[in-house]
Amino acid sequence: MMKFASCLTAVGLLAVAAYAAPEPPPLPAPDAVETATPATPLVPVPDEHATPSASAEPIVLFPKVKVEDRDNIPACAVPIVVAIPDRCNPGCCRYIEICVPPDCEPHISTSPSGRKIEYDYGRFEVEIYNHKRYVVVNYDD
Repeated sequence: MMKFASCLTAVGLLAVAAYAAPEPPPLPAPDAVETATPATPLVPVPDEHATPSASAEPIVLFPKVKVEDRDNIPACAVPIVVAIPDRCNPGCCRYIEICVPPDCEPHISTSPSGRKIEYDYGRFEVEIYNHKRYVVVNYDD
């Protein structure tokens, strides 16, 4: 009978210890991140209600540009806007549009005075002469 009483006491102590001990917090579940590949590529969609930033100023092209040898422009040329230094306002830029071959990296060289800028595309080049009152763009093939 003594054995039975000690077994009951041991079982009772275990039951009390089990209820008295705080249960450890559950382990965090691993994030179930699925990397599903979309059927079509993701394309950003502009917001309908977006407004332009107040700090972004539009680019205004310099109006006094003389173009020479327009017939030397390649048929596949695309217009791009380039910035050249403003001779009247140091530290500012003039923006002009030139036509260049698509998908080509030019070799850009500038004269020491900064008055002549050349975009060399190999067999085709664009020379920009930056005068105080106007800009001359000369196309050479």
